[in-house]
Amino acid sequence: GIPGTALSISGLKEFLLACKQPNGSFAAEVGSPESDARVTYSATVVGALSGILSSDPGIFVGTADFLLACQAFDGGIAAYPGAESHAGYDTTVPWPPWNSSATSKIWT
Repeated sequence: GIPGTALSISGLKEFLLACKQPNGSFAAEVGSPESDARVTYSATVVGALSGILSSDPGIFVGTADFLLACQAFDGGIAAYPGAESHAGYDTTVPWPPWNSSATSKIWT
């Protein structure tokens, strides 16, 4: 392999923890208070694919509640709870999210 190209699971876990928001969502970058359904779902998929979701599910406490709260009155997905649904979120976040193999572990 090429030095420096291996994924550091511990570094990835540290990054996810740094991006975790109090409401269960994830920000796209460290120190940013902005988070939305797409970034949160992406963080969940990364956690599932890297094994972090299985080895340390506590990182994702509240994530399912955040994503469920993003469902708007019309059944679509919004960027964040209380916002208007948007087709971009409907195609990015599988719905219902528990049908995705990547996120099935957070919906128990």
